[in-house]
Amino acid sequence: MARKKRRVGAASVEDEEAARRKFLEALEAQRANTRNQSAEKPAETQAATALPGFYYDESKKRYFRSSPASERRQREQLELKQQQKQVAEQKSQLNVKIRHRRYGVTSHNWVDYLTQRQSDFSWSARGRDRRELMPQLLAGFLSSQVVEPQDVRTQGRLTALALHPRATNLGAMGASSGQLDILGLRRMQSEPGTEAPSQGVMPIVSFDIDGVITALQWRPVRELDLLVCNLGSGRRNSQHPSGGVSFMRVGGQGNEGRAVMSNSRVKNWQFVDPWTAKWNPVDGSNFSVGCGGSSTAAYVDAVGHIGTIQRAPTGTITSDVHAQSFYSTGQVVLNGTKDGGLWGWDLRSPSRAYEWEAEMVAGNPAGSVLDVHVLDDCCRAVVQRSNGELRLLDLRNCKPVVEFVAGLPKRYLPNLRCAVDTQEIVVVAGGDTQHPQAVNSYELQHGRCVASVEVKTAKNSTMSEKRSTLVQQVQLKSGLYDSRYAETPEIWALSRNELYICSSRTNDPTE
Repeated sequence: MARKKRRVGAASVEDEEAARRKFLEALEAQRANTRNQSAEKPAETQAATALPGFYYDESKKRYFRSSPASERRQREQLELKQQQKQVAEQKSQLNVKIRHRRYGVTSHNWVDYLTQRQSDFSWSARGRDRRELMPQLLAGFLSSQVVEPQDVRTQGRLTALALHPRATNLGAMGASSGQLDILGLRRMQSEPGTEAPSQGVMPIVSFDIDGVITALQWRPVRELDLLVCNLGSGRRNSQHPSGGVSFMRVGGQGNEGRAVMSNSRVKNWQFVDPWTAKWNPVDGSNFSVGCGGSSTAAYVDAVGHIGTIQRAPTGTITSDVHAQSFYSTGQVVLNGTKDGGLWGWDLRSPSRAYEWEAEMVAGNPAGSVLDVHVLDDCCRAVVQRSNGELRLLDLRNCKPVVEFVAGLPKRYLPNLRCAVDTQEIVVVAGGDTQHPQAVNSYELQHGRCVASVEVKTAKNSTMSEKRSTLVQQVQLKSGLYDSRYAETPEIWALSRNELYICSSRTNDPTE
């Protein structure tokens, strides 16, 4: 016997209204509960109110008066939080990234994760950090420098500059009149608005050399030994050499704190037109000389009691040697000549290792080689010529690998010098005709300009009498050992009339 279904009466309008009313009341109660919970949050989880001139210390739960140090600390903490937030977002995007498949099935995209790991490995394995990150870091340090002229009185045009490789507060500067100045670096009172103390050059002592000073170089040891090349004022020929190389030792501190020179600590060698001299980086008691005459180069023992001179072998190229650079092994010297040629001299061999004569470009002769820097791999060298050309050459075939600055015809700058940082990341040079007061930094691998610094003009009345000329010689030195920039390069530059140094920095590039 089938059971009869009980009929359910249709809901009345009153019942529907009651159910709707109960639902709305429950929803409103839930919203009110949520608002009450947000209002009852602990005070420590809420951000402190910003007050002008004060900052809030989270650890001490108090307000303190703002200072430059506190503002900098707050800025560092804010940037650190932003960096951590960006890293967390990148990780979450990588780990939580999912792809939707058919029928709504989801899974992690491990392909992107493995690709990211592979790219990280390739970055380190192929040296991308050295090629891309280090140039950016050095560019930040170099572009933040304030390069200003120094009030150093000299006679004649400035021709040579040398910075001591060990003593970060010592330098030397030579002029065409034969004036040799030993310079010291001193700290000065910090300027308003800058945290880093400024620094300036202080002349310690001056010497008079007979003739035009063409090159200076400090011996790479703790002693204050200096090589001075001068052309001399007499007649220049092979029978009566007018120039020479002097080996000086600046030492001893007098009662007034000035360096003194002892005649017993000076050695002289006569050469025909000595243009440059370089210490051996391995054996610090010997140096090479680039000069004129028949051999155009020599190797000298400076420390021995009996100074022995080893003359370079002759070859096809007979032009005067204007630039030299040792290989990192200390056994081979690369020579750049006045007519633009290059030749190698192995000190153990009776003949030249190689010779490359200069090639004419568009009917114009190549410029004289004024500066050479052989890199640590002994396969590449940075070469700068008198027409402004700056290139990276492959020494295995003498072919240009990278061109930083193109040479210009009918242009002659006799005092161009460039500098390569100790890590061999960038090359820094002047001689920019478009921007005469600029010091440019180029990436060594690709040749692109990563930084450019305009030197300041003279403000002092005694210095403003000198007309600003093209910046030609550039050198890099490490910051003072007791400063935060002890391991970072600082720019020193030389024009025809003025000496420029890194006096301060506009901001902190590490922030």
